[in-house]
Formats: sequence, C-alpha cells, structure tokens
Amino acid sequence: MSNSIGQTGEYLVASELCRRGIIATTFSRNMPGFDILAFNIRTQNGSRIQVKTKTTGDWQLNAKDFLRFNQKLFEKGIQKVLGVMQGNPADYFIFVKLGGKYGGDEFYILTSKQIKETVRKNYGVFRKRKSTHAIIKDKDLEIYKDKWLVLIDRQK
Repeated sequence: MSNSIGQTGEYLVASELCRRGIIATTFSRNMPGFDILAFNIRTQNGSRIQVKTKTTGDWQLNAKDFLRFNQKLFEKGIQKVLGVMQGNPADYFIFVKLGGKYGGDEFYILTSKQIKETVRKNYGVFRKRKSTHAIIKDKDLEIYKDKWLVLIDRQK
C-alpha cells in the first residue's frame, strides 16, 4: 500500500471523528501501534486508533500482531495458535475502504478485542505454513460497518 493511501484513510477517520465531536490527531510519521489519538475534552476520555486502508482486494495483516503461538513449535515451522494476544497499543481498529468518489468511502470500526477474535477465526483458513500472513475480507467486517458509536460511546 502506498503511503498516500494510508494517510488518506487516517485523515478521513480523523475528520469523521471531529465531525462527531471528538478531537482527533494524526501523526506525520508512523507511530508504533497506532495512527490516531482521539480525545473528548468534555469527558477527558482518550483512545488510540489503528487505521488500515485499502482501495481494492483484502486487508493484509500479520497474525503475530494479534495471536499467540506455541513458540517451540513455531520455531520448527509448525503454527499452533494458543489464543489472542493480551493487550494492544491500539484501543480501536478502523478499516477504511476508499471509494472511487467523494462520499463513497466505507468505515468498519472494531475494538481491539473484536479484531483479535476476527483474525483468530479466519487465520486457520488463510494461513501458510511458514507465513503469519492474515487476510481480512470485506464480508468478515460487514457487521462492524459504520459502528462509530462503539468508539463514540467510549468517549462519553
């Protein structure tokens, strides 16, 4: 993905949050683990948000960012998922599908727990023996489309 596509998604998310009354700031360089800080001045609640953006195809992720593996087996080239990772630098993940025209963009808003469970559910289907490459398809996120209230309610 080009840097401009990723930045476009980040700016769109920040703009949408501001439109909904949440102060959001992006960073000029990639921050480890999150892309946006969102803050509600009235309630003093803040959130770290990771944005993933695409124009076509599927979202590409690294399962090691979300899942725990049996390390001894992993070193032998055998992947056994033990569960989801505990903690995460981001509180929320927002997946952006850029549309071809103004207003055609789609947003999928998930908590950190929801994306971990989504990756875990799909990983066995898409994994390669030596790769931790994970794919998230549009249909996997459909139930999270435009669920801004998940994040906004946290900010209240």
